[in-house]
Amino acid sequence: MIGLTVFPEVTMQRCGGNQLQDIVCYFDSDVVFTPHRIHEPFLRAELGDSVRVMTQPLNSGKPLEIARTNDTQLVWISTPGDLETVIQNTDPKKGCSEIFLLSDQLAVSVDLIDLEARLDGLTEYRAVLAEHDAVGEFTHLTIEANPEYRAEWQSVDVQGVMPGANKQQGTIHAGVAHFELQPNGVVGGKTRKLEQFGLQAVDQIGESRVETLYQAGIHSRRDLSTSSVHDISKLSGLGQATARTAIESAQVIEQGEVRKAPGASLPKSDPIFIDIETDGLNPTIVWLIGVYLPAQNDRYMPFIETDPSKPIRL
Repeated sequence: MIGLTVFPEVTMQRCGGNQLQDIVCYFDSDVVFTPHRIHEPFLRAELGDSVRVMTQPLNSGKPLEIARTNDTQLVWISTPGDLETVIQNTDPKKGCSEIFLLSDQLAVSVDLIDLEARLDGLTEYRAVLAEHDAVGEFTHLTIEANPEYRAEWQSVDVQGVMPGANKQQGTIHAGVAHFELQPNGVVGGKTRKLEQFGLQAVDQIGESRVETLYQAGIHSRRDLSTSSVHDISKLSGLGQATARTAIESAQVIEQGEVRKAPGASLPKSDPIFIDIETDGLNPTIVWLIGVYLPAQNDRYMPFIETDPSKPIRL
């Protein structure tokens, strides 16, 4: 499996070093990708050799291997000619069980008037695949579509990876996307807002307060978690109540613990546990919902779909 984390331009413009490191640690990334080469020095300086840093390469005339495991390979292609090279160099007896192709060659366009979608670049792209009888052989990742987008076009499996790539496909925000590329071709995707990382993940701390904390020498959640309420409350715009809340929030995140909020009461009734099973990390079918009632002699009630390939229509 390969962990691919994708940063759009709008996120890189706002991302700090501490947030970047937090993101990579949270996702356990193998590869960090952003399209603009101007950000490469910053990424390499902050991340070192901990992950592979990749920016959109210039047309080099050949495909570029980004990452490889024993059973999974990620390759950048700049042209349909690169695609042909990958096909010719793929030995089904010796190669990886799954090859993911990352490119800007396939772009999703949505017509909001006629409510139609099209995949620009498909004709030439698919012609190469068809010529070598390889239409269904790869999973195609495009930076010209949002992470929520996945569809099959004439048997070409296309997954979007770039947050905010197409305004017509969803809301634009400074986010980051992560994908787990698995040996069976499954792509498990997660999209998170930038504000969920670094100091901004702390309760009561927004962009302006992050800057205030930075000026006071507090650059990370760990720094904040070990600070005193007295010192933080003296900073501009931060009183004692806010300082106490922010410090405790930082401690909870850093220590990975759950704390009972002051004045909050725990539920008095017996808990009910619900278990849900799906068909993968990017689920399309829920095939089991189980309800566990410990107060009723450990009773467990499963509601199972006996044939997930034929889901019931409600």
